[in-house]
Amino acid sequence: MNVEQIKIIVDVRRYSDPRKPWVMDVTIGDTSKQVPVYHCREDSHQEEIAKEFANGKACVAFGVGLYGVAGMVADPRTKRNSEGAEIFFRAKTNRDPHAKVPIFITPRDMHQVIDFDAMHPKFAKLFSNREWRENLWRNGVSFHIVFPVPKDAHYIHPVLITTPEDLKHANKPEEQMVSVNTVSAFWWHDPDWQRIAYRAASYNPFGFAGISSFNEHKQAPAWIFNDLSTFIHQTGKCPFDMVVRDEIGEPVSVRSSHPQYRVPLKGEQAEWIVIRHGSISIDRWLKAVGSPFPARRLATATVAARATSSEKDLSELVFTVRDKTIEDYCRRHPKSAYNR
Repeated sequence: MNVEQIKIIVDVRRYSDPRKPWVMDVTIGDTSKQVPVYHCREDSHQEEIAKEFANGKACVAFGVGLYGVAGMVADPRTKRNSEGAEIFFRAKTNRDPHAKVPIFITPRDMHQVIDFDAMHPKFAKLFSNREWRENLWRNGVSFHIVFPVPKDAHYIHPVLITTPEDLKHANKPEEQMVSVNTVSAFWWHDPDWQRIAYRAASYNPFGFAGISSFNEHKQAPAWIFNDLSTFIHQTGKCPFDMVVRDEIGEPVSVRSSHPQYRVPLKGEQAEWIVIRHGSISIDRWLKAVGSPFPARRLATATVAARATSSEKDLSELVFTVRDKTIEDYCRRHPKSAYNR
């Protein structure tokens, strides 16, 4: 598509009333589209976000540092949201089908996608404890963990599961190969997003959310809200139905994706395996979560996409986002557990 020959207009209608979602009017050629722009810190928006997301709307949402495209991917045994997996390929048109999508899942529900029997028993003991999982993300804030998937996980869509064959197809180095199917479980600690996720799960319990950075293949992610308009002008497409912004986290300017660890399997050493370096340094993360295990940095570990030098430590910015998020939540919910 030659976007230079197509009329593209993106106009955002902003309203002073915080309860009223903004509207992104998008015109691409002869096609027009109105996209609601919600705010994750506005309590009155959260129910609508959850409901629309549960019903299969493609969502572009701001997390800690960048916008990601997210969608509810159905249990393959049901017909609801049967096209949910296509959300990620519409955003990244050249996405390799072997490049699977991380699961966006709360620590509360994470046990549903983990094969505890395949994990190192010391790790399995900890991850089977919901409170420990929730504290891990509260202290470590934002990161992926690669888990082995139960052998009978027919309820998880294949687009969310990485197989050994996928790793071979991607020519992953030998030290990154595993003999079992895995998922990359991603979450960022955020009481507002937790509320949204719980409500979405109640509306649609027959599927899992997937999430991936919002960008065209091999391009930089959308770091800020205005980058969404840039994406539309550059690609000539608007592959999303709703936007969720965040005026608390976005100004902190983390502008980086996040680290990825793999848990050890039975027979491996009891240690985190670092697959990707990200916004929080490995040493800061281990200290923050009070890890009883060391981390083994793979020589072939990649570096997550970021707007700054890979040498810059962004850890404090990530913790700042968490602290500002909780502070704002407590202001709006003075009786919450965070105030006790």
